[in-house]
Amino acid sequence: MKKDKEKTMERLLEAVGLIIKSEGFKGLGINKIARISGVDKKLIYVYFGGFDALINSYLIKNDSWINFAKLSLDAISKAKFTSKRNILNFYLEKQFITLKESKLSSRLFEWSVSDDKASLDKLEKERDNSISELFSISDNHFLDTNINYRAVFAVLISAINYLAIKSNMKNKKLCDLDLGHEYDSAEVINAIKMINAWAFEFADREKDTMHNLAKFSQVE
Repeated sequence: MKKDKEKTMERLLEAVGLIIKSEGFKGLGINKIARISGVDKKLIYVYFGGFDALINSYLIKNDSWINFAKLSLDAISKAKFTSKRNILNFYLEKQFITLKESKLSSRLFEWSVSDDKASLDKLEKERDNSISELFSISDNHFLDTNINYRAVFAVLISAINYLAIKSNMKNKKLCDLDLGHEYDSAEVINAIKMINAWAFEFADREKDTMHNLAKFSQVE
């Protein structure tokens, strides 16, 4: 019985994805989802609580921000990275590549920032929570410094979102870069990593300066 329920829920979620890919979010409707999935629409209410809850479940399951945050945190537990900087670079790079190459991920993001549906509220909260967990990686590094890493990260995320969307537009050029070209996309990724590295390096320098000043004052 439990397996039947899980299979039915998965069929409904898959139907949502098929409609989004072929028609976009405007094509979504409870009757269409039921028809494509071959599931009685009553089960949408029974298993998900309604249309908005079904869409929200699909969004959270397929949102790249949330999924890559989980991957990054999982990588920490498995010691796949040697530094905090590399973990966050992994997250930022994966996000750029996914938004750039995945039509579905790009559509999900564009819809989430252009619509004000109640079904998106939970998605935004889940995104915020997942990114907040990522900051647990970096918080100690920036403690007692003037570097606001959350602000740095917000700028990087905003740049990634815009550049990834731009790479899928008819005019893919920006600042003499062709964002549809593999080489220029790689240069963008390198720039993102460089800015992220600068934040960590500036924090290190500030700590070193404060440490040296403290030693000097003790000598005095």
